[in-house]
Amino acid sequence: MLDHTLADEPRRSLARGVGFAALAATVAGAGYVLAPRKAPAALTAGDRFTDGDLITVVVGTVGRPSLLDTVQAVLAQSYPAVEIVVVDNAPTSGRVDEALKSIDDARCIVVREPRRGVSKARNTGVRHASGQVVAFTDDDAEPDSEWLAELAAVYSADADAIVAGVTGRVVGIAVETDQQRWFEESGLFEKGARRTVWTMAPEGAVPDALGERGTAALFPYTAGEMGSGNNMSFRKSAFVSLAGFDERIGPGTPTKGGEDLELFRRAVLRGGTIVYAPTAVVGHHHRADHEALREQMFGYGSGMAAIVTKLFLDGGAPARALLGRLPTAFRMLLAPEENRFAEGAPPMPRDLKITELLGYLCGPFLYVKSITVRGDGVNS
Repeated sequence: MLDHTLADEPRRSLARGVGFAALAATVAGAGYVLAPRKAPAALTAGDRFTDGDLITVVVGTVGRPSLLDTVQAVLAQSYPAVEIVVVDNAPTSGRVDEALKSIDDARCIVVREPRRGVSKARNTGVRHASGQVVAFTDDDAEPDSEWLAELAAVYSADADAIVAGVTGRVVGIAVETDQQRWFEESGLFEKGARRTVWTMAPEGAVPDALGERGTAALFPYTAGEMGSGNNMSFRKSAFVSLAGFDERIGPGTPTKGGEDLELFRRAVLRGGTIVYAPTAVVGHHHRADHEALREQMFGYGSGMAAIVTKLFLDGGAPARALLGRLPTAFRMLLAPEENRFAEGAPPMPRDLKITELLGYLCGPFLYVKSITVRGDGVNS
């Protein structure tokens, strides 16, 4: 007769081995995250920006029909010194040339970037930019005619040239469907009507004239409060010092989003200042149907989880600081009564909430997939 006690012993040994390996991996991982790191060099002040200096607008695109409206809105800016670099991210399709065939303006430059991804396209666009400030918008957006003038006003008021970037307000265009109305009312793009300074600099280091210092529960680690990628700008010198957008993150990569927030965070962690200027307005065509909105919400979740994963893998003081705020982060994400967007906004529809949470769950794996494909030494 078989002695089950003896027969079970190998299984117990295996279980103990697996448990020990899991514990060792957890301890090693925690040690890696918590280990000290050499902090990157702080951003230095740039050259003084004077009202009237050239601003370059970069638009990455695969040739959506709305691209023409975007380009026309940029060329119609009241600000006199502007150029636009359109980065064709699908050059074999011919769609960009077709969309812009009516544009005959030397200020509009088209460059080709065959390697897909918003971050890649934007970085390529900046390499062709002549402006001291580089602004970004998307091919489903239409900047207000005073957009660049309002951005320029912030940079020109920055006498010490300490502002690394300026973001602005995003409002819906032709809000007609239920999906568009919910998105607009939810405040996903809405950052308020108050000019806000986002910085980790000591009190008094940033002039009060630039705006009121912002505070947020997870600042600066998730960075969503600072702005969004369809209405943002940077001093070109700061952008170059930061090595641009992380090309492993964002639309066109497995992570599907997060590249704008990751760059905001990186700028602030390196001592830079981001100013949100609500008078710098860009109109945006929100997703009109539910399936497109679901895809967008998944990307928001996966992108945010990806940039948090990147922060932990980079380790050091920022990762340790974020560890202490994880309970707050989980409460904000999971509690149905907690509104992460505009105050008084309607609750997120249940299926969109589930889709966003699925994106959060997938985001770390998608980031690992992305760095495996693209390499792990980019823009850390």
